[in-house]
Formats: sequence, C-alpha cells, structure tokens
Amino acid sequence: MAVKIVPARYKQAPCLRLENEALRLLVLPGRGGNIASLFDKRADRELLYQRPGDVLRPVPRGLRFEGAECAGIDDMFPNAAAAAVETVDGRRVRLPDHGEVWYRTLSARRMEDGVSLQYRSRRFPCFFEKRIRLSGPAVRMDYRVRHTGGPGFPFLWAAHPLFRAEPGMEVLLPGGEAKADIACAEGFVPSRVREAPLRNLPLEGGGILDLTRMPPAGMGCKYVLSRPVSKGWCALWAPKSRYAVEITFPPDRLPFLGIWMDARAGGPEEWQIAPEPSTQKSIHLAERSAADTGWVGSGRQSAWWIAFRAGPAHGAEPGGGIRFY
Repeated sequence: MAVKIVPARYKQAPCLRLENEALRLLVLPGRGGNIASLFDKRADRELLYQRPGDVLRPVPRGLRFEGAECAGIDDMFPNAAAAAVETVDGRRVRLPDHGEVWYRTLSARRMEDGVSLQYRSRRFPCFFEKRIRLSGPAVRMDYRVRHTGGPGFPFLWAAHPLFRAEPGMEVLLPGGEAKADIACAEGFVPSRVREAPLRNLPLEGGGILDLTRMPPAGMGCKYVLSRPVSKGWCALWAPKSRYAVEITFPPDRLPFLGIWMDARAGGPEEWQIAPEPSTQKSIHLAERSAADTGWVGSGRQSAWWIAFRAGPAHGAEPGGGIRFY
C-alpha cells in the first residue's frame, strides 16, 4: 500500500499526516515525535487516548510530563523517573520527568513509507533517531541511538503508548508470565504488596483483582512483569467489540514489559491502557541490573524496534498471537 505523507495540524499544532489504505497517523515533530492519532480507517476507530480540548497543553515549567498533553504515543529516553545522575565521565546531569525527548522539537525527514525523526541529546553524547513506517494495518517504529564521542553511557528507553481502553478489555501476555512487580496501585492495594500473581492481586478490604483485565471504574494500576519476557509479544483484546491491538518487539533488546491501566477519571471514554516494553525493569536509571540492555559504547550505536498491528479479530491463538479477520 502506498503511504501518503502531507503537512497537517492537530489541535492547532503543525504535524505530519501519514496515511495508507488501512491507517492514518498524526505525528508531532514539535512534541518529541509524539503520535497523536492512530486511526483505523477500515473500522472507523481511533486507537489512542486523546485529551479533550482544541489546543495542545503547553509544556509546563518544571517539565512535569503529566502536566502536559500526556496522550498518544511518546518515548521515554534516556530515563523515566526524574533524577540527577553522575555520568561516566564524572559530570552531574539532571534528567527531566519521562526523559528529554517528549518535549523537544525533532527534525523530520520524509521517507517513501514513513518519516525519520532525529534529536541530538543535550545531556549525553548521542543522536536519537526514530523511524515511523506504515505497512498495511501495522505501524513499526525503528530506533537508533548513535554515540558521538567520549565514554559510553547507560540509558533507559520505554514505550509510552496510551491506548483507549474499554470495560472488559484484556491484556494478553506471553505464556509463562505468572507474577508482576506492583509499581503503583491507586488506593486499593495494601502498601505491603510488592509482588503478586497476575490474576490474584489482593485488595484492601478483601477480594482479588485480575491484572490481565481492565480494572473497575475508579481504579488504576501500574505493574512490571517480574521476569524478562520469554517472547516479544503482547496484545490488547476487547472481547465486546471484537477488536485487538497486537504489540511486537525484540525481547533481547526490550526484555521488560510494564502495563499501565487507568480507569480512575470520568467514564470509559477517558480510560487508558498502556503496554510499555522497556530496556530496564526499574524506572530509575541508576537502579540497573545485569538484565538491562540500555547501553551504547563509545563510537557505537544501539538499535531496537516496536510494532503495532490493529484490527477486528476472532481472538487470541492458543500459542500466542492474534487471529485477525
């Protein structure tokens, strides 16, 4: 399918519209290459959470991510949690909330099947590049961090895709993933709970919660699978509307998978769900482990990718994967 790429506007901000026969994307180079819209033309369905309003929220003083637009698909790089860290060469660097890419302007270059977005880091010696490509009902993003001089350094990258959720939506995970580390659970999980079975999270006052399903209204939860994933695959499945979003990624480069589910605000039209493959289990860059993969050596580069495929579906295959119509 041919990909059409034209200038457009989203909430009065300039963007690029990428479109083929199946999908339409709106990409904001001025907001870190954020994908503000991922629209399934065949199903007439917007897949991403979009904050109400006609104008993009400005980037707030202090660079607090949740105070900005906080919608669509963003990248967390080179960190997630705000921190001051010491670099390999002894410099003290302050890292903003959710990284330094999401609020920056990226240079954009059109390609035959998509767009290339680049940013030169102001904190580390590297170029960050993201290539967004459309192919049928799928969008793939290829990433590259290219070192530009001096010592190598560690980094964290995590996807931050806020998909629209609906009641009863399920998270399908690779086989064998049985436990999760609870990063936060808004007001309904005992504070002593740090690890729990995916389908048996104890609640305050009794009862259990299945972490593979969208929580009831008024609840929200973020968790990370306790072990590195066995397969670079997960999916969002809406049994009521018979619709699925399949996420694939290289498990050797993105070994950790976090899930954010938010049914706290408003009605179901405000609910969000975010599968977040990552190079690192902890959101704190300094809390690294041997299984973390975010590192770029002097004069070298690091690369990875993530892809989303969406559409009406029969459901999940027994061995993993979605059986699309």
